[in-house]
Amino acid sequence: MGGDGGSLNNTRLELVQVRKDVLGKRKKTSDGAPGDTKEANFKTCAISREPLRPPVVACKLGYLFNKEALIRFLLERKTKTKQEDFSVGVDAFQHIKSLKDVVDCSRSLQGDEIKGFRVVCPITLQEASSKRRFYVLWKCGCIVSESALRETGFMKATDNGSRSCPVCFTSGQTESDLVLLNPTPEEREKRRKKILSKLATRTQSKPSSSENLISSHSSNQRPLEKSPKNLLDSIFVNSKTRKPEELFTGAVR
Repeated sequence: MGGDGGSLNNTRLELVQVRKDVLGKRKKTSDGAPGDTKEANFKTCAISREPLRPPVVACKLGYLFNKEALIRFLLERKTKTKQEDFSVGVDAFQHIKSLKDVVDCSRSLQGDEIKGFRVVCPITLQEASSKRRFYVLWKCGCIVSESALRETGFMKATDNGSRSCPVCFTSGQTESDLVLLNPTPEEREKRRKKILSKLATRTQSKPSSSENLISSHSSNQRPLEKSPKNLLDSIFVNSKTRKPEELFTGAVR
């Protein structure tokens, strides 16, 4: 540009965005980073906001976590300390009580520590982003794009039977085992209420600790001891018809 043989490769849109960054006018997400929050959710841990790296797990609300960060979070929440260190509120993850409430998704990551890791559909080789819908198959942890699930016949509106995962061929899968990654706020809230409702029902069906204590005490309680007279009658059935000396000699007259 300017007749010196050089060229300006930046488009006008890029220049405008750079100007907004310099002036501090560019729209920022909730975590303070420029760009689309949804895009960041496919590349960063929902708790620590650090880049995803194996092992990675997902929950039934479609959040992605670094397993190490999630374990640290659960331990700190249990001891009620250092919760203020997390950028996301504790209430957002109240449906996670233990590691039983998540599934390992590390097999769907591609990359390395230097270039970073990405979530990639193993069938279409598409990188997970907000432009496409991606699902986690809960029984195996494979992450597959919606287009791949439709092409392989996994998603059929008229078929509610079980089928196999199109990636690892784990059988017994149904559409109810599909968990949408990073859904819309409305979809996530709807699923959250459903999960919390199930947890509340499960908690109410369990007997309380006091009831368990009473039931265990009653089951372990010994029967009342018999009186000496009843004990003697149980040993000698016909003791009433015998004389005292016959109780020990066994002689009957």
